[in-house]
Amino acid sequence: MNLKNETWLVAVSGGPDSMALVHMMNRKGYKLMVAHVNYKQRSVSDDEETMVKDFCEREGLSFFSVVYDQNLKGNFQANARNFRYQFFSKIIKGE
Repeated sequence: MNLKNETWLVAVSGGPDSMALVHMMNRKGYKLMVAHVNYKQRSVSDDEETMVKDFCEREGLSFFSVVYDQNLKGNFQANARNFRYQFFSKIIKGE
């Protein structure tokens, strides 16, 4: 099985690690879809979303983004993780 023939969903935050990952996978010829969740938790959150979107447009990659706008009580990390995984699932299912 050639993994380059598969389509990969890559979660990209806009930080250096995830940007390097998507850049290297793209250069190596992997078929990619890029997912970004904007949590609106930092002053640069919108700028990072724009940077990832612009990168995907330049590289011809499918880009999916969503804003986490839920004010759920309890553990932010757990709630954000569930939200993120539901978002990824919808992308994979084509919803």
